[in-house]
Amino acid sequence: MDDKEILQNAFNNSYSKLKSAVNEYIVKDHSIYNITQINECLILTIHLMMDYMERFFKEDDTVRAYKYVNNSLKHKGGAIIHSESRGGFSFPIEFPMEIEDFKIVWKHQTAESKYKKQIKAYNDLLAGKEIIETIEPIAEKIRAGYEVEK
Repeated sequence: MDDKEILQNAFNNSYSKLKSAVNEYIVKDHSIYNITQINECLILTIHLMMDYMERFFKEDDTVRAYKYVNNSLKHKGGAIIHSESRGGFSFPIEFPMEIEDFKIVWKHQTAESKYKKQIKAYNDLLAGKEIIETIEPIAEKIRAGYEVEK
């Protein structure tokens, strides 16, 4: 097994755990389920995804967006700043009442950063979108062994 296959397998395993953690949060009682498990899986998945992308993808806005996430995790020390839970209902209740499905999405970022292209790419491509939906296209490429011709 070469380095690429090791990265693929490690990413696939961590991404599978992330999807399971998100699904459990949404399906189970989200008011008491610990979101820490999602954050732990998200950190590992992002690190492994970036290890693969930095070696085999061409730098574009998608790579920049995830570089921002990865760098924030490494240097600011928190995945929690990136994800939030949306949906359900809150009090006071207003009618007509609409109950949204629970979702785990990327938060909008307003923090200043010297990496302006990365934060712009993050806000344009990821912010407000479901985490799993944004990672899935990259996961498909990694599973297929995608790499830019050198």
